[in-house]
Amino acid sequence: MLARKPTTATGFEEFLYEMRGAPKEIAQMLETDFFQKIDNNAKKPYSMLIENEYMSMTDQDKNHWVIFILTMMMRTPQYFDSYRDKSYGKFDQTVKTVLENFQNGNDNPELENIKKLIQENKEIISEYVTIQCFPQISQNISLGNKILRMLWTVMTVEDGTILISDKPILLKMPIEKTGGILAMPLTSNKVFFAVNDKETYARLEAIKLSRIVNIINKLISRRAEKLIVAKNDKLDSFIRINFGANIPN
Repeated sequence: MLARKPTTATGFEEFLYEMRGAPKEIAQMLETDFFQKIDNNAKKPYSMLIENEYMSMTDQDKNHWVIFILTMMMRTPQYFDSYRDKSYGKFDQTVKTVLENFQNGNDNPELENIKKLIQENKEIISEYVTIQCFPQISQNISLGNKILRMLWTVMTVEDGTILISDKPILLKMPIEKTGGILAMPLTSNKVFFAVNDKETYARLEAIKLSRIVNIINKLISRRAEKLIVAKNDKLDSFIRINFGANIPN
């Protein structure tokens, strides 16, 4: 079902990054201590891209933009839930091993207290470890360096028909090889492109703008999990047909 939401209510999922079971003052630490800082750092390069001033970006501006892109690849309900499940599984196995080692040891009151503490607080400890490890996992340095070395450009569409979703990063892999492309809609009329080579850049510029928009919108719609943002209702039927088509049932 296609449902409309006001622009103030277009978050992917409420409390997605909340540390479950944690006190209120630290429950949102991933959002406030990590994502918020990355988003703030990305404001300047984002504005420069919107204003077509990206050729004047400093190395720091580019680094902040690439870090933002890397985190956007993972900031979706599907990815974060999958990451959480895998992290829980690894932690459970670690706890199981530790407790087995305790059982194989002699009767030591201190070890018994530690064992009891782990058993009683396993869920919150697992959640804390999951949240704390996410920033490091999300920073793919190798991929980030590849994006920094690519050719950057911004495509502008006057009629504002570009769609944006909760999975906004589009990749033509491998991006470090000839033909590699990264695309990300910035607004309803601008798309950021990073292209690996001059030949691909030239081919991209030669493609009719309306065809590029159609390809971008189809990929954005089909990969979307929970959210698609459109400027108006002109593409409602297009969205209904394509929304989430690439997500496994």
